[in-house]
Amino acid sequence: MFLQLMTLDQLRGKEWMKIVQVRGESDATIRLHALGFLPGRKVRHRNTALFGDPLAYELEGQKVSLRKSEAALVEVEPL
Repeated sequence: MFLQLMTLDQLRGKEWMKIVQVRGESDATIRLHALGFLPGRKVRHRNTALFGDPLAYELEGQKVSLRKSEAALVEVEPL
């Protein structure tokens, strides 16, 4: 079965997704890992700012805001 992977910046619904990976080895990737964006964790889109950036997500009971460029590094799949 083929699962459709997408990145966090593409989410607009409020359904829960599972983090598959965080791409890259930049400072942004290190920040995402420190915030708890790790493979296997559940995340969902919460809000989008008026002009589309930043984006807010719920992760492990916390609300986290990310720049669109950071959210594009996190690959997710439907639960």
